[in-house]
Amino acid sequence: MANNSGMEHALRNVAARWFVKTGTPCPNCGAEMVQPAHAIDHETGKRIQPMCPKCYYSVAKGCTVDSSNSGAASSAELELSARRLDAVRYMANYSLYSNTETAKYTMDMWQADTLERQKALLSANRALAAIEKGVVIHASYFGSTGTGKTHIANAIMRAAVPRTNYNARVMFLDWRQYIDDTKAAMNGGDADRQFVAEYMRHAREADLVVMDDFGSERDTDFARDQADQFWRAREDKTVIMTTNLTPELLAKRYDARTISRIRKHASGYGLRMTGEDMRATAREEY
Repeated sequence: MANNSGMEHALRNVAARWFVKTGTPCPNCGAEMVQPAHAIDHETGKRIQPMCPKCYYSVAKGCTVDSSNSGAASSAELELSARRLDAVRYMANYSLYSNTETAKYTMDMWQADTLERQKALLSANRALAAIEKGVVIHASYFGSTGTGKTHIANAIMRAAVPRTNYNARVMFLDWRQYIDDTKAAMNGGDADRQFVAEYMRHAREADLVVMDDFGSERDTDFARDQADQFWRAREDKTVIMTTNLTPELLAKRYDARTISRIRKHASGYGLRMTGEDMRATAREEY
């Protein structure tokens, strides 16, 4: 009984943290209904319906689950919903995009209409399968501008969240923007430096980080030092990297230690992407 009571207390704490009271009584038991603080399901785009934390009546189902495991099942549903909101909130709060449209890229939007794009989709699915199993990978997408590297990387990141049952904390880093913002903050006040320090901590500790457009930053000692710090911290953590530079050019630009760390978990997860510039094609069609 003590264990069950402790579990119920923990679940109530989860509900109190992530769910808000609606002011509406449960039609089944009269207790006040609750609803996720973020009432929009980020996967479906639909409003998440209220439910009763006492008898587990669900507005979406229109009834109380009355099987012998009803309490456990509904508690698990509450916990999953809280975990999903937490994972989505983390991704939104700590990702750094230079273009907000990039954040919308998903696997469903990828058009595998050429052999090269089919290869990219297979590579992405292979990376996702590894991430789902908890395997550390350093996936690298090389290629010229507009071949879809960023799309694939962001799509992998977004798909990894539900594929890991919402346990993974993921973030997207536009590397050049990250370097510029970090440099500016270092020259700013204490508040700016504290903010950057906190952001850098998440970049080191997140379960998965997309490192987008690596090598596009200005070639300075500061930038190389930031790259060294990043890869030192993420040597044994999952990174999805995109770059316009070839592996040979990367090896010339960054020191041997950084390149060694990039390659450590990269076997089988690299792809040189080719094809037409999709941005140019879109402009022509427009």
